[in-house]
Amino acid sequence: MQELSIGELARASGLTVKRLRHYHDIGVLPAARTDPASGYRWYHPGQVADAVLLQRLRASGVPLPEVGEILSSPERRHDLVIEALRRTRSALERARDRVDEAALLLESLPEVPLAIRRIPDQWVCTARAELTCEECPAWFGEIFPRLYAAAGGLPVGPVGACYGTAFFEEGRGPVQAIVPVVAGTPGAERLPGGTFAVAVHDGSYDNFQTTYAALAAQLHTGDGEHRAIPDGDMREHYLIGPTETPEPQRWRSEVCWPVEP
Repeated sequence: MQELSIGELARASGLTVKRLRHYHDIGVLPAARTDPASGYRWYHPGQVADAVLLQRLRASGVPLPEVGEILSSPERRHDLVIEALRRTRSALERARDRVDEAALLLESLPEVPLAIRRIPDQWVCTARAELTCEECPAWFGEIFPRLYAAAGGLPVGPVGACYGTAFFEEGRGPVQAIVPVVAGTPGAERLPGGTFAVAVHDGSYDNFQTTYAALAAQLHTGDGEHRAIPDGDMREHYLIGPTETPEPQRWRSEVCWPVEP
């Protein structure tokens, strides 16, 4: 069984490293092990679900003391979450999807089909920015039409995005929008390939974190044949998205976690 570094748990849960350190220090989500020499924190794969539940409850407006009680009371967790979410639903309409997702995480993370895939180098029309998660939709809405135009309106593969480590660990970091094109397209750049663990995400982008968490949990509880690369860029491929249909329930994406070959 492979422990998660604090950076990997940040990537899997949507909590920044700073937040995870804070939650460790106040005892809400203590690390499974702290290296006595370096002070570095390591987490058990089973803590991924707790971290995602914590993130979803906080995003839904549940006060931190209540979250701490929920995480420390496994025998009462279901009733405590239901009561906390009942109070939250009436006040936070926009948090509805996250509330439902938190309820689904009461038992365990969902299992997602996982495939190991070698993604070759690609030529892409691309743009980069330093963004938070909340800033991504507006930026993508502005930049992808420009990249489609630069590609002549004919991408040769799924469009997507790459996310640097700081995006997950610090809450703001490098984001690269990519539209695959044929070699020789004016302005195109070569995007390095790599080996990735790939999971399919169906539905709205609001629920991406559940797929990230399920993918991380499976990678770190598997047989260890393909070890996750802690500081590698994540990728998302948008197979069916707003360009193809306005109905989020029909969207399909891929989450790609870099692994050792």
